Amino acid sequence: MSPTILAVNAGSSSLKFKVFNAHTMEMIWAGKAMGIGSISGSFHVTDENGHDVVSKKLRDTSEPQVIEMLINWIDEKELIIQGIGHRVVHGGARFFEPAIVSKSLIGELKKVEKLAPLHLPDILSNLSSFLQAFPKTLQVASFDTEFHKDIPDQAKYYALPANIRKAGVHRYGFHGLSCQYIISHLKQMRVGIEGKKILIAHLGSGSSLTAVLNGKSVDTAMGFTPAGGLIMGSRSGDIDPGIAPFLLRSRNLSARQLDELFNKKSGLLGISGKTDEISKLLEKEKSDPASRLALAMFCYSVKKAIGQFAAVLNGLDELVFTGGIGENVPQIRQRICDEMDYLGILLDENLNAKHPAETISSEYSKVCVRVIAANEEYVLAENVKAFL
Repeated sequence: MSPTILAVNAGSSSLKFKVFNAHTMEMIWAGKAMGIGSISGSFHVTDENGHDVVSKKLRDTSEPQVIEMLINWIDEKELIIQGIGHRVVHGGARFFEPAIVSKSLIGELKKVEKLAPLHLPDILSNLSSFLQAFPKTLQVASFDTEFHKDIPDQAKYYALPANIRKAGVHRYGFHGLSCQYIISHLKQMRVGIEGKKILIAHLGSGSSLTAVLNGKSVDTAMGFTPAGGLIMGSRSGDIDPGIAPFLLRSRNLSARQLDELFNKKSGLLGISGKTDEISKLLEKEKSDPASRLALAMFCYSVKKAIGQFAAVLNGLDELVFTGGIGENVPQIRQRICDEMDYLGILLDENLNAKHPAETISSEYSKVCVRVIAANEEYVLAENVKAFL
């Protein structure tokens, strides 16, 4: 068997991975563990043609158990793993560029794990597990914040005193690996990037918008942590800063409880009071006002942000939907783009409903609207290959 590169992409409730041929960079297998930390979960692996290789329900949905299952599957396949790439959401003010995983790196990242409480603690645990399982294999951490590290100062900084800004309290931005892939994919499609005003809408359990000019990030919705910006699955997105001290005083909440409220009990879950899954909210919206409100608020937050970033870019040439919701829920794309003809956004309803259809804008639309599947794992593997 040819040498391979394993790319591991851990989210807040799921873990995706892909195995690539280390020479050709062609994908050989793709896998996903869903429902991590919930009552029920699943573990699936498909081959390069999308055919099921493994399909299991998880009795134990804990992160360590899922990692152990993945490592066992690698052992069973007797894969020659030449390198492993890991997505790391936040590197704080110190880490942006891809870095070799070591105990020292993990120790440094532990100092900033409170900046991404839904992701970093589990990711760092994963890194330790993989280091133990593959002690002699090159492992590379790629940071979601790298793509945004050079955004202009007026977009980067909050209106806070200089001593706080210098302490690293500023906009970092996330979903950078997703943005990197989208830009590289557009280049492969021979879409001219120079001078193009591109807006990337990564919509999923975590959602963000990124304004791109000449292939570089100039502003993005997420900020100091992945909890900022748009309404998300269980995250509040942007809120009035006065809400935090009000809740501390009136509800006698601790900092930990406040953190949990904004990250795990808000967003679509908090509004609906039932679920953060878009498909279930769509099923219930006709009979359930709370589900209807959750969907309306989500689409409104994205629509408003599109207008905001179109102003930043002084217009719009390309709008790209990606992420679990962006790729797979045409109703949400339609609702977001409705009544945005003033920006030149017009969807073709038939193309939008078709799956897969990469271009979904009308022939009369001034803005090209696309749906491009996220492939952060490819970027992770490319970064490993660069080290190799």
